[in-house]
Amino acid sequence: MPKRNISIKEISALSGVSVATVSRVINQNGRFSSETEKRVKQIIEQYGYQPNQLARGLRTNKLQVVGIIVPDITNEFFAKVTLELQNNLFELNYSTMICNTNEEYDIERRHITMLKSQQVSGLIYISGDFADEQQVLQVPTVYIDRKPPFSSREGEFVLIESDNENGGVYAADELMKSGARHFAALTYRFEISSHADRVAGFRRGLKAYGVPESEIHVAQAVQADAESGYQRMMELFSEHPEIDGIFCTTDRLAYGLLDLLREQGKSVPEDVRIVGFDDISYSSMCSPRLTTIRQSVNSFGLLGANTLVSILDGAPLERNRYLLPVELIRRDTT
Repeated sequence: MPKRNISIKEISALSGVSVATVSRVINQNGRFSSETEKRVKQIIEQYGYQPNQLARGLRTNKLQVVGIIVPDITNEFFAKVTLELQNNLFELNYSTMICNTNEEYDIERRHITMLKSQQVSGLIYISGDFADEQQVLQVPTVYIDRKPPFSSREGEFVLIESDNENGGVYAADELMKSGARHFAALTYRFEISSHADRVAGFRRGLKAYGVPESEIHVAQAVQADAESGYQRMMELFSEHPEIDGIFCTTDRLAYGLLDLLREQGKSVPEDVRIVGFDDISYSSMCSPRLTTIRQSVNSFGLLGANTLVSILDGAPLERNRYLLPVELIRRDTT
């Protein structure tokens, strides 16, 4: 028999049980016998019934849709996390609306207004640079990678982040052991928690080796990309040509640094050692291959989706903050 779209009323008539019972079986909510469940599910399978999520949303004032706020979808790390979230949410029967902000406040606010007007079930921020603290009280929200601006109110929001500070410590240790003696950190916006924590860990790691903080140069690039890394390090080398150990708080900054060193005729790692952060795919293919700190993209996606759906289901959370371990990936630049 060909499958067609049928209603719950028709399933009720075909299975010989009430509409209310069919609804309980579909939603796995309430009491029904195993025999009834089997009969209803056979009808559902036979006709390929799919629940009308829009109609359900109109009844409950909530759609099975999650908004994902992404700061830069062209960044491979963010793109991979977004894909993992989307896949895991799909397995939990939630659709997604992906909103790229280009790291601009006005675009982010417009996306939030649109998502709220669509009555999405919840939000996942991959970074929360401009997030309004009132959103926490209005829409269930999970923050990934970066602390929101109201991070002093810890406990009132859920944050999933990498152990960025220890990642910076690992970078310092690797550069020191590979022979570097004059250090710099190349980073992005200081107000972004993930980058700030990585630099703090780098300073802490070098301090353990007795390196004075005054001898650790920290440079901020205008964008988190190769061109900005190239330009900012060219300026820093003109001021401190002795630098021979550099920690880049994202791999994309390191790619610009590699281009600059190649133009200047400096060898890596003989003259300059480099450690990046993220371990995006090009890091294992560039020449020389980049030593970097790897984040757990899979864990971000799985934990982020499961945590938000637990909140939506009213389930108690084990904690409000999750710190995911990072790993040093040693390659050719150290």
